[in-house]
Amino acid sequence: MIRIESIQTPKQLNDFVQLPHKLYKGDENYIPQLDMERRTHFSKKHNPFFDHADAELFVAYDVTGKAVGRISAQIDKEETEHKTTGHFGAIEADTPETMRLLLTEAEEWLRSKGIKHVTGPYSLSINDEVGLLVDGYTAAPRLMMNYAKPWYQNVLEDAGYVKAKDLYAYNLDVTGDFPKTADRMSRAADKKEGLVERKINMKNLSEDLHTIIDIFNDAWANNWGFTPMTAAEIAYMVKNLRPIIDADLARIVELDGHPIAMIVALPDVNEAMHDLGGKLLPFGWLKLLTRLKANRLKGARVVLMGVRQEYQSTPLGGAIAISMMRNAYKIGVKKGIEHVELSWILENNTPMIRLIEMIGGTHYKTYRVYAKDLG
Repeated sequence: MIRIESIQTPKQLNDFVQLPHKLYKGDENYIPQLDMERRTHFSKKHNPFFDHADAELFVAYDVTGKAVGRISAQIDKEETEHKTTGHFGAIEADTPETMRLLLTEAEEWLRSKGIKHVTGPYSLSINDEVGLLVDGYTAAPRLMMNYAKPWYQNVLEDAGYVKAKDLYAYNLDVTGDFPKTADRMSRAADKKEGLVERKINMKNLSEDLHTIIDIFNDAWANNWGFTPMTAAEIAYMVKNLRPIIDADLARIVELDGHPIAMIVALPDVNEAMHDLGGKLLPFGWLKLLTRLKANRLKGARVVLMGVRQEYQSTPLGGAIAISMMRNAYKIGVKKGIEHVELSWILENNTPMIRLIEMIGGTHYKTYRVYAKDLG
């Protein structure tokens, strides 16, 4: 009664993009992402991810021709070259039966490509939306974080998927003073001669974001699942994020003129998009621009943070990390931000978890990456 089609036409891509709006209709915590942005994200013509990845997008239709499910299957050559691991992502369905059929379709496609092991969900890479929400359904997702129905977890596990890694999201209330203990620990960075923290230069945004990603690629190189971002992906990110970047909240730390750490927090534009239904026309663009210009957003998300490896296990590295958070905290307060999400954090990243808890962060959402052997 269900047929599954691989995307070949603009209509099928629209069905793929717009399906979540229909499945989550009436759910007050669901934030419709902009259809225009999502079509670009999943377009093999526009998203540079596809320059180094082989992928297929699938849509499930019922007997009436109504879209009732979707899934992606992809092989990221930047991560898996000479290996036999692939990924699935963007998974949504109206019923457990539909989801099982979609998983089978994605698995068969991956097997046909010689893949023996699958992990996900990634939409589309580990540098995009990662993991399935398995805890924290009572709060709306922040910018570039996903949402899911509680029963999705059960279907994946019944289909033989097991936990590979949990990713944590922390909520930080920034309406009060920065904790005194953490403030004292950050002073070593304040006293370090030649150490300077600066905001990014919007007139030189591309170069500064390249610097940020260079630090990220070094700082995260040994972390689980790490995949470096390509130059084309950085350029794509610059283009997409430019309208929402707040230079005060994106900062680089330099020691004697050499960039050694960075932090990037973005205003939570999900707050401004909750009632747009994913569409900018006819009046959605006006609502969005008005809300962003009025600076009424109360939330933000720290999407990137890192200290170069040579400093990570040193007292100075720890002080720099706390100092960056302290400064972002205080700047956010001045801008009227009341809560910040720090995400995502690997479940076994104990030093970062301790640092976040020290400044008052509370673990309030969990996203799970699943794995399965395909034989």
